[in-house]
Amino acid sequence: MKDGIVTAAEGSITLESAWAFLMAEVAKRQPNPNGEIAIPSGKGTNLWLRVNPIKLPATIAVDLLEAGIRKPITDISVDKESEGSDWKFAHERRTKRRDNWYNGEFSVRGGSADEIGVQMKEEFTLYLKSKGLTAAKFPDYFKGTFVKMVDACEAAGLVPDRADLTKRMNEAAVARLADRGKVAAKLDLKSIQL
Repeated sequence: MKDGIVTAAEGSITLESAWAFLMAEVAKRQPNPNGEIAIPSGKGTNLWLRVNPIKLPATIAVDLLEAGIRKPITDISVDKESEGSDWKFAHERRTKRRDNWYNGEFSVRGGSADEIGVQMKEEFTLYLKSKGLTAAKFPDYFKGTFVKMVDACEAAGLVPDRADLTKRMNEAAVARLADRGKVAAKLDLKSIQL
């Protein structure tokens, strides 16, 4: 055994036997009695592609395993329009997601580096709309990140005190996220089966 992995010389575990075991386990966990995985073909089409995992050949096991790791980790992009966007940010998010996986936290999202920053943009959008501004009439005020939006509004003379505005939007964002957390904690999910 090396690094927790049984080598071929030490045991009778083969790719085929490991794959058969894993696919039987996948089939057991499906809500469908015959163990098929039902994949919707288009939204609202009522068409389903059904895959029997036990029939999948072991030769695709390594490809699927690699894709299952590679796709979710690399599926983090950078908005080229956002000021200061850099592939370094996407790389940092990928690194963070990988480290979460190492800790067994598979459902942690890595798409947004700063949840509060994203919410601050939403709060500022609501604030601008409350002042009668719309994206249709003033598109530049609603583009990009929170910082980019504030820059545009400040250039137009709409932001007299940037520090105060940033503080208020931050407090509103934190409060909104806290409220969502309280609501989520109250949801009864016992009857939902995945």
